[in-house]
Amino acid sequence: MAQSLIQRLRLQNPSKAQRTVGRVTRLFTTRAAAFDADVSKINVYTAYTVYKGRGAMSLKLIKPTWERISTGSGIRVSREGTVLLEFAQSKGERVYDWDNKGTFAMNAVECGDILEAIETSTERSFFHDPNRMGSAQGAVTKTLKFSPARDSGYFFSLYVNDKSAGGVVTSRYDTAVSNAELRVIQQVLQFAIPRILGFDEMLSVLTLERTETVGRYMSTSFSDDTESKSRLEDAPAKNAKPTFDTSIRRVQEDETKYITRGKNMTWRFPRDLPFLEALPTCETLKCVRDAHLQPRGDARFNFPHFIIAGYSKSASTSLYKYLIHHPEVIVPKVKEASLFTDRCSFEGKRMDCPDERVREYIQDFLRAKGFSQKSRGQRAVFEATPRIMDLGPVFAETMYDLMPWVRLISSMREPISRSISKYVMLWDKQIDSCMTNNTLTYCLTRDKTPIMGNPKKSYYSHPLKAWLDNFPKEQLHLVQYEDLVGERQSEELIRLKEFIGVSVDGLPNELDFGDANCRHCRIQPEGWPMREKVYRRLIEKVKPDVLELVRLIDRYGMGNGTRWYQNWERVWNENLKSCKDGICSIQLS
Repeated sequence: MAQSLIQRLRLQNPSKAQRTVGRVTRLFTTRAAAFDADVSKINVYTAYTVYKGRGAMSLKLIKPTWERISTGSGIRVSREGTVLLEFAQSKGERVYDWDNKGTFAMNAVECGDILEAIETSTERSFFHDPNRMGSAQGAVTKTLKFSPARDSGYFFSLYVNDKSAGGVVTSRYDTAVSNAELRVIQQVLQFAIPRILGFDEMLSVLTLERTETVGRYMSTSFSDDTESKSRLEDAPAKNAKPTFDTSIRRVQEDETKYITRGKNMTWRFPRDLPFLEALPTCETLKCVRDAHLQPRGDARFNFPHFIIAGYSKSASTSLYKYLIHHPEVIVPKVKEASLFTDRCSFEGKRMDCPDERVREYIQDFLRAKGFSQKSRGQRAVFEATPRIMDLGPVFAETMYDLMPWVRLISSMREPISRSISKYVMLWDKQIDSCMTNNTLTYCLTRDKTPIMGNPKKSYYSHPLKAWLDNFPKEQLHLVQYEDLVGERQSEELIRLKEFIGVSVDGLPNELDFGDANCRHCRIQPEGWPMREKVYRRLIEKVKPDVLELVRLIDRYGMGNGTRWYQNWERVWNENLKSCKDGICSIQLS
């Protein structure tokens, strides 16, 4: 509407149109409007201001700031926006001292608190220190009070205490608002909250992608085509973190073509060829991806349905041996396919894999024909290559392009215990490694390990962040090793089976750790001797990565980050309690 108004005015009165451009605004928009070719971008400014005899108050929106995701696959909010309150004292009749204004930036929660106070007719108070956690902390503090007036309406009162000049200077700003003005403020805050969080930008991208997408992959099986079509229509876009999604669609004008990432490509299969008939013909990963776009028929699972992607020395072998006995799982040819970790090369984010190895991976290792023709898609196919998680920074985006349906499982162990376990395994198998000619302490502190090396090559947080940037969190399942081998084992195995989508009753909820897979039970069971100062140094080296991992777990809702940290901290403390005369006996978790 605003665009058509401007265009008509430009034809009738160009000078008036120019003045009108500055007036036509959309309330608190986060995206500049483009009206025509010669005015490609117009910055929009707007505010709601209440003028009173003693002072004035203005509400403005500060947009969120965005940053590009490290993998280059999108953007995210780096800093949430705020609703900025600006106060000015009166200098005379309808004259206000905006040059010496007081400001208070409310976040989304504080805006919600104001709305709650309006509904319940109660008082609210907020305290801010703009320099908190900085060298000037406490120099300037602000307190905003929102309280009901005696008769009707509300008072906004801002107190600013400034100690930066040596003394204490207190400034106070008061503005009374009527019930009618309060109603406007209420509507503005309700409108502003999702926008300062960035949801309008996300929804605009989601709407654009939904209009360009006809077919989407499904994360679960479908009993018939009607249910499949219903879920296809309801599936959200990638930026909205669906169970999984793809931007592939058929071109309406030509059913033999499809679009992927903006490029027209030939459709691989006839439109009505069922998924279970298309899949056995595939010898490339792109063909497998395209087969998933075909009618699902009776297929219950995807191909492959899940991957145990991490980590070595964290019970990945035990999980593999446990799951292959489930009646709804197909046993792969061997545990580790190692296609992506050993056979493929990466240049930046470009992956190059030998054609013959890819064919073997699909047809022989994952048993494509057995999945399609024998189980008819009723049993899940998987692999267990625990080093895949480490490839996150270079491989996560590519894997999502090729297998946007796949579910990833990662078991994580206390980092120092995991490092020791890895060295002990190599030593036990008589594989040439650091411990062949050196002590364990030397290897942990001097060898090129993630503990002592580049923090960006950390054990857990950096790779996990890449997977979370590309895959929906619903397709990632984290297991803490200490829970898996401890009292929570039964609960963790139930969660695992529910995540995969197989029957919980198909297997008993306990793992069998044989001697071969529990080296610390038979090798140095009394613990590994280590100087206390060395062990403390190792703890300090791994702690930043552990804390970042905990932050990611809490931020993405992947589990209880506090419990994860407590479990690993308990391992450290118990080992430190064993120290006598500066020598500790390090037990593995």
